[in-house]
Amino acid sequence: MTTWAELQQLSMAIAQASDEKLIQIVRIVDTLPERTQLDEAIAKVRHRLFWLKPPRPLSLSRILFAPVEDLLDGPLVYRRGSKRFSRAIIRPVTDIFETAMGEAKSAAIRAELAGKTTKHRDFALAFGERLWPAASEILADFVKRASSDQRMRTERVGRDDDVPLQIADMAAFLRFGARIERMKADLPPKPFDDLQSHHIQMIEDVFLTLPAPEDVSLFTRVLLALSGDPAKILELLERVKIQATQRQRDTVVGELTQSVIDKLGDDAERLIDIPQTDLQVAAKVAGRLVSSLDALGRKRQWGTVNVDSRTLDRTRRAIGDFVVENLNRTVGDSAASMAAATANPAAATDAQAAEAEERAGALRQFRDLARTLKIDHHTKAQFETITRSMDQEAIEQVRSAVRQRLPKSDIDQIIVDRLRLCDIVEGYDRAKELRSKLVAAALPSA
Repeated sequence: MTTWAELQQLSMAIAQASDEKLIQIVRIVDTLPERTQLDEAIAKVRHRLFWLKPPRPLSLSRILFAPVEDLLDGPLVYRRGSKRFSRAIIRPVTDIFETAMGEAKSAAIRAELAGKTTKHRDFALAFGERLWPAASEILADFVKRASSDQRMRTERVGRDDDVPLQIADMAAFLRFGARIERMKADLPPKPFDDLQSHHIQMIEDVFLTLPAPEDVSLFTRVLLALSGDPAKILELLERVKIQATQRQRDTVVGELTQSVIDKLGDDAERLIDIPQTDLQVAAKVAGRLVSSLDALGRKRQWGTVNVDSRTLDRTRRAIGDFVVENLNRTVGDSAASMAAATANPAAATDAQAAEAEERAGALRQFRDLARTLKIDHHTKAQFETITRSMDQEAIEQVRSAVRQRLPKSDIDQIIVDRLRLCDIVEGYDRAKELRSKLVAAALPSA
């Protein structure tokens, strides 16, 4: 079975097979020592296998790749830079591990796995907990040696520079193999689209204990592969306070957003199903999506990625709708915000001031996004309403503070805070206009 035509015929026959026949075919394929081309033929029915869940023999390869099984693509589907893995590396990775372990230990491993299937989940996890740390060290050591020994690298994995990169990535995942598998076991079946509060808490707890942003990226890639709504995962990643600088966070989230859009291809507009969230988070997610779409458009122009221009246009329109939706929500919240400021005009605490500045920055980012997306003529009315409301809220807060006879130092601080927000959203000139109004409102006779 070597020609493309024969492979296509086999793929079609497998796709048309009944569930019972498909399980029989898979059982035969699992007994073959070399199955690369057959794996390609089975690729189109993997979604059926997921639901049928036939018991598959627990081979060394299956154990090794269990933490990343949801990131595996067939060789013809896999794309460099997609932050996923090609199934073509399964054989070389397994060979590297077995060579390092030696024949005696490899035979002992195969003997221990004999007769076990994917139904033996507790055994598979316990076995993996012993295997993954050693495999991680072996693969990392191989990549290190291969970088300085070109001949050895060529003999073991060929000349393709992307293969050592995948193997190094694999080593990183296997360091957390057990934690990844436990996290997956606690999540709903894929593709999940509705995480409950205890799922989100579990993910946040995992993120907070990871030592580096790159490690957060590994877990997020698994979540993105499992999720039916990748935007929710990106939103969650924005929300969680991972142990990283803002630059590191921007790098992690930016790369993951790009990889998601690349993977979705013609379904890229699905990414914009972003849940209602804080304005600050919404602005960051929308901004990253626009940046990633711009990069995708450049790749399309260079011919390095095949994406229909209509897909990019639809996705841009979806982001535009998302911007408008958040602005409308902000307009709707204006009355409540003004009432709260009037009832309790006290100067903001440091934490409240910081949160207000973040919201102001989000509004400014939405304004910039509206210009980038060329929808500013659609959003002009909303921005004018929001800015008028912010100015009126500031004036009413100062007047209320005067009526309640707050100390002059508190009133001065209220004015400073309000001018800072105005400057962030509207700029220096508008802030100067507001300053004269606030000073007038602060007079006892106002």
